[in-house]
Amino acid sequence: MTSAKRGKKTGAKKHKFPLPGKESRAVFSAALSMAKELLKSDCLSIDLDSNGRVDLVIDIQKLESIPKDKFKQGLTPEQFSNIVRTELDSLVRSATYSDTTTGIQTTVPSKILEEVGIDEFLWRLGEVKKELVPTDLRDRAILRRTTQGLVLQNMTWQLAIKKHDQVRGELRNIPYASLSIVYASPQTNIAQLRLGTEGTTIELPTLREPKQLILELHKADVDQMIETLTDLRDNLEKLKKGK
Repeated sequence: MTSAKRGKKTGAKKHKFPLPGKESRAVFSAALSMAKELLKSDCLSIDLDSNGRVDLVIDIQKLESIPKDKFKQGLTPEQFSNIVRTELDSLVRSATYSDTTTGIQTTVPSKILEEVGIDEFLWRLGEVKKELVPTDLRDRAILRRTTQGLVLQNMTWQLAIKKHDQVRGELRNIPYASLSIVYASPQTNIAQLRLGTEGTTIELPTLREPKQLILELHKADVDQMIETLTDLRDNLEKLKKGK
Protein backbone atom coordinates (compact mmCIF):
# COMPACT_ATOMS: atom_id res chain seq x y z
CA MET A 1 0.00 0.00 0.00
CA THR A 2 1.74 3.14 -1.18
CA SER A 3 1.74 6.14 1.12
CA ALA A 4 1.19 9.78 0.15
CA LYS A 5 4.19 11.72 -1.11
CA ARG A 6 6.11 13.67 1.50
CA GLY A 7 5.52 16.87 -0.38
CA LYS A 8 1.79 16.55 0.28
CA LYS A 9 1.69 16.05 4.04
CA THR A 10 -1.30 18.34 4.42
CA GLY A 11 -3.22 16.71 1.59
CA ALA A 12 -4.92 14.08 3.76
CA LYS A 13 -6.34 16.77 6.05
CA LYS A 14 -8.11 18.43 3.13
CA HIS A 15 -9.84 15.21 2.08
CA LYS A 16 -13.42 14.72 3.20
CA PHE A 17 -12.98 10.94 3.29
CA PRO A 18 -11.02 8.64 5.61
CA LEU A 19 -7.64 7.23 4.73
CA PRO A 20 -7.76 3.93 2.76
CA GLY A 21 -8.39 1.04 5.12
CA LYS A 22 -10.40 3.20 7.52
CA GLU A 23 -13.46 3.82 5.35
CA SER A 24 -16.69 2.00 6.23
CA ARG A 25 -17.42 -1.46 4.90
CA ALA A 26 -20.26 0.01 2.84
CA VAL A 27 -17.87 2.41 1.06
CA PHE A 28 -15.27 -0.35 0.66
CA SER A 29 -17.88 -2.67 -0.87
CA ALA A 30 -18.98 0.10 -3.25
CA ALA A 31 -15.38 0.63 -4.35
CA LEU A 32 -14.89 -3.12 -4.79
CA SER A 33 -18.08 -3.40 -6.86
CA MET A 34 -16.94 -0.52 -9.09
CA ALA A 35 -13.50 -2.10 -9.48
CA LYS A 36 -15.12 -5.39 -10.52
CA GLU A 37 -17.07 -3.62 -13.25
CA LEU A 38 -14.04 -1.67 -14.50
CA LEU A 39 -11.95 -4.84 -14.61
CA LYS A 40 -14.17 -6.01 -17.45
CA SER A 41 -13.03 -2.99 -19.47
CA ASP A 42 -9.64 -1.45 -20.20
CA CYS A 43 -10.02 1.01 -17.33
CA LEU A 44 -8.63 -1.40 -14.72
CA SER A 45 -6.22 -4.31 -15.03
CA ILE A 46 -4.26 -6.72 -12.84
CA ASP A 47 -0.67 -6.79 -14.08
CA LEU A 48 1.82 -9.57 -13.32
CA ASP A 49 5.47 -8.81 -14.08
CA SER A 50 8.28 -11.24 -14.85
CA ASN A 51 9.26 -11.51 -11.17
CA GLY A 52 5.76 -12.35 -9.96
CA ARG A 53 4.88 -8.91 -8.60
CA VAL A 54 1.19 -8.06 -8.93
CA ASP A 55 -0.07 -4.50 -9.47
CA LEU A 56 -3.58 -3.14 -9.83
CA VAL A 57 -3.39 -0.52 -12.59
CA ILE A 58 -6.07 2.08 -13.26
CA ASP A 59 -6.44 4.33 -16.31
CA ILE A 60 -7.10 7.77 -14.78
CA GLN A 61 -8.28 9.33 -18.03
CA LYS A 62 -10.94 6.68 -18.55
CA LEU A 63 -11.90 6.91 -14.88
CA GLU A 64 -12.55 10.64 -15.28
CA SER A 65 -15.05 9.94 -18.07
CA ILE A 66 -17.27 7.77 -15.83
CA PRO A 67 -20.45 9.61 -14.68
CA LYS A 68 -20.36 10.44 -10.99
CA ASP A 69 -23.77 8.88 -10.41
CA LYS A 70 -22.16 5.47 -11.01
CA PHE A 71 -20.38 5.79 -7.66
CA LYS A 72 -22.50 4.62 -4.72
CA GLN A 73 -22.45 5.09 -0.92
CA GLY A 74 -21.05 8.61 -1.26
CA LEU A 75 -17.93 7.30 -2.98
CA THR A 76 -16.21 9.91 -5.18
CA PRO A 77 -13.94 9.26 -8.18
CA GLU A 78 -11.01 10.72 -6.21
CA GLN A 79 -11.59 8.45 -3.24
CA PHE A 80 -12.14 5.45 -5.49
CA SER A 81 -8.84 6.10 -7.30
CA ASN A 82 -7.07 6.39 -3.95
CA ILE A 83 -8.58 3.14 -2.64
CA VAL A 84 -7.61 1.29 -5.83
CA ARG A 85 -3.99 2.51 -5.77
CA THR A 86 -3.50 1.76 -2.09
CA GLU A 87 -5.89 -0.59 -0.30
CA LEU A 88 -7.16 -2.72 -3.20
CA ASP A 89 -3.68 -2.91 -4.72
CA SER A 90 -2.30 -4.23 -1.41
CA LEU A 91 -5.12 -6.71 -0.95
CA VAL A 92 -4.81 -8.11 -4.47
CA ARG A 93 -1.09 -8.56 -3.82
CA SER A 94 -1.87 -10.21 -0.48
CA ALA A 95 -4.03 -12.75 -2.31
CA THR A 96 -0.92 -14.19 -4.00
CA TYR A 97 0.55 -15.34 -0.67
CA SER A 98 -0.07 -18.89 0.57
CA ASP A 99 -0.73 -17.56 4.07
CA THR A 100 -3.24 -14.70 4.02
CA THR A 101 -2.11 -13.21 7.33
CA THR A 102 1.49 -13.08 6.11
CA GLY A 103 0.31 -11.49 2.88
CA ILE A 104 -1.51 -8.70 4.69
CA GLN A 105 1.37 -8.10 7.10
CA THR A 106 3.74 -7.87 4.13
CA THR A 107 1.71 -5.54 1.91
CA VAL A 108 -0.16 -3.30 4.37
CA PRO A 109 1.82 -0.63 6.27
CA SER A 110 2.18 -1.64 9.92
CA LYS A 111 0.80 1.69 11.19
CA ILE A 112 -2.48 1.27 9.30
CA LEU A 113 -2.63 -2.41 10.23
CA GLU A 114 -2.35 -1.52 13.91
CA GLU A 115 -5.10 1.12 13.67
CA VAL A 116 -7.56 -0.91 11.59
CA GLY A 117 -6.80 -4.42 12.89
CA ILE A 118 -5.85 -7.66 11.15
CA ASP A 119 -9.39 -9.09 11.40
CA GLU A 120 -10.86 -6.25 9.36
CA PHE A 121 -8.26 -6.66 6.63
CA LEU A 122 -8.81 -10.43 6.59
CA TRP A 123 -12.51 -9.79 5.94
CA ARG A 124 -11.71 -7.30 3.18
CA LEU A 125 -9.20 -9.69 1.63
CA GLY A 126 -11.88 -12.39 1.56
CA GLU A 127 -14.20 -10.03 -0.32
CA VAL A 128 -11.44 -9.07 -2.77
CA LYS A 129 -10.72 -12.74 -3.48
CA LYS A 130 -14.39 -13.40 -4.21
CA GLU A 131 -15.04 -10.35 -6.37
CA LEU A 132 -11.79 -9.24 -7.98
CA VAL A 133 -8.97 -11.79 -7.96
CA PRO A 134 -8.80 -14.45 -10.72
CA THR A 135 -8.71 -17.96 -9.27
CA ASP A 136 -5.37 -18.73 -10.90
CA LEU A 137 -3.58 -15.50 -9.94
CA ARG A 138 -1.73 -16.96 -6.93
CA ASP A 139 -0.44 -19.94 -8.93
CA ARG A 140 0.69 -17.65 -11.77
CA ALA A 141 2.51 -15.33 -9.36
CA ILE A 142 4.25 -18.20 -7.53
CA LEU A 143 5.28 -19.77 -10.84
CA ARG A 144 6.85 -16.47 -11.92
CA ARG A 145 8.68 -16.17 -8.57
CA THR A 146 10.13 -19.68 -8.74
CA THR A 147 10.71 -20.32 -12.45
CA GLN A 148 14.22 -20.69 -13.85
CA GLY A 149 13.10 -20.33 -17.46
CA LEU A 150 12.15 -17.42 -19.70
CA VAL A 151 8.76 -15.82 -19.13
CA LEU A 152 6.37 -14.21 -21.59
CA GLN A 153 5.78 -10.47 -21.19
CA ASN A 154 3.85 -9.41 -24.25
CA MET A 155 2.84 -10.33 -27.80
CA THR A 156 1.89 -8.00 -30.64
CA TRP A 157 1.33 -8.55 -34.36
CA GLN A 158 1.19 -6.72 -37.67
CA LEU A 159 0.06 -7.71 -41.16
CA ALA A 160 1.94 -7.08 -44.38
CA ILE A 161 2.29 -8.22 -47.97
CA LYS A 162 5.62 -9.36 -49.36
CA LYS A 163 6.05 -8.13 -52.94
CA HIS A 164 9.79 -8.18 -53.49
CA ASP A 165 12.90 -10.03 -52.34
CA GLN A 166 16.46 -8.77 -52.67
CA VAL A 167 17.64 -12.06 -54.18
CA ARG A 168 14.52 -13.43 -55.90
CA GLY A 169 13.27 -10.10 -57.16
CA GLU A 170 9.57 -9.50 -57.73
CA LEU A 171 7.23 -11.87 -55.89
CA ARG A 172 3.58 -12.71 -56.19
CA ASN A 173 1.83 -10.79 -53.42
CA ILE A 174 2.20 -12.97 -50.31
CA PRO A 175 0.26 -11.92 -47.18
CA TYR A 176 2.04 -12.68 -43.91
CA ALA A 177 2.01 -11.77 -40.24
CA SER A 178 4.86 -10.37 -38.17
CA LEU A 179 4.52 -11.69 -34.61
CA SER A 180 6.56 -10.00 -31.89
CA ILE A 181 7.12 -12.01 -28.69
CA VAL A 182 8.65 -10.06 -25.80
CA TYR A 183 10.15 -12.21 -23.07
CA ALA A 184 12.35 -11.72 -20.02
CA SER A 185 14.60 -13.63 -17.68
CA PRO A 186 13.09 -13.73 -14.18
CA GLN A 187 15.11 -12.34 -11.28
CA THR A 188 15.53 -15.85 -9.86
CA ASN A 189 17.62 -16.73 -12.90
CA ILE A 190 19.89 -13.64 -12.91
CA ALA A 191 23.55 -13.87 -12.06
CA GLN A 192 24.76 -11.69 -9.21
CA LEU A 193 27.21 -8.86 -9.76
CA ARG A 194 30.00 -9.11 -7.19
CA LEU A 195 31.86 -6.05 -5.96
CA GLY A 196 34.62 -6.65 -3.46
CA THR A 197 37.55 -5.23 -1.61
CA GLU A 198 39.92 -7.02 0.72
CA GLY A 199 37.81 -8.87 3.28
CA THR A 200 34.48 -7.54 1.93
CA THR A 201 32.22 -8.77 -0.86
CA ILE A 202 28.88 -7.28 -1.91
CA GLU A 203 26.49 -9.06 -4.30
CA LEU A 204 24.08 -6.94 -6.33
CA PRO A 205 21.30 -8.27 -8.60
CA THR A 206 21.77 -7.38 -12.26
CA LEU A 207 18.57 -6.70 -14.18
CA ARG A 208 18.25 -7.82 -17.78
CA GLU A 209 16.28 -5.88 -20.33
CA PRO A 210 13.34 -7.70 -21.96
CA LYS A 211 14.25 -9.44 -25.21
CA GLN A 212 12.23 -9.71 -28.37
CA LEU A 213 11.66 -12.49 -30.86
CA ILE A 214 10.06 -11.57 -34.19
CA LEU A 215 8.52 -14.29 -36.35
CA GLU A 216 7.26 -13.88 -39.92
CA LEU A 217 4.35 -16.26 -40.32
CA HIS A 218 2.21 -17.51 -43.17
CA LYS A 219 -1.43 -18.27 -42.31
CA ALA A 220 -0.53 -21.97 -42.35
CA ASP A 221 2.09 -21.30 -39.68
CA VAL A 222 -0.47 -19.48 -37.56
CA ASP A 223 -2.92 -22.38 -37.94
CA GLN A 224 -0.22 -24.81 -36.82
CA MET A 225 0.61 -22.64 -33.80
CA ILE A 226 -3.05 -22.44 -32.83
CA GLU A 227 -3.41 -26.23 -33.12
CA THR A 228 -0.29 -26.82 -31.00
CA LEU A 229 -1.21 -24.27 -28.35
CA THR A 230 -4.78 -25.57 -28.19
CA ASP A 231 -3.45 -29.07 -27.59
CA LEU A 232 -1.10 -27.69 -24.93
CA ARG A 233 -3.93 -25.79 -23.21
CA ASP A 234 -6.21 -28.84 -23.20
CA ASN A 235 -3.51 -31.03 -21.64
CA LEU A 236 -2.70 -28.37 -19.05
CA GLU A 237 -6.38 -28.30 -18.13
CA LYS A 238 -6.38 -32.09 -17.73
CA LEU A 239 -3.25 -31.89 -15.60
CA LYS A 240 -4.82 -29.16 -13.44
CA LYS A 241 -7.97 -31.23 -12.85
CA GLY A 242 -5.96 -34.33 -12.01
CA LYS A 243 -3.47 -32.77 -9.59
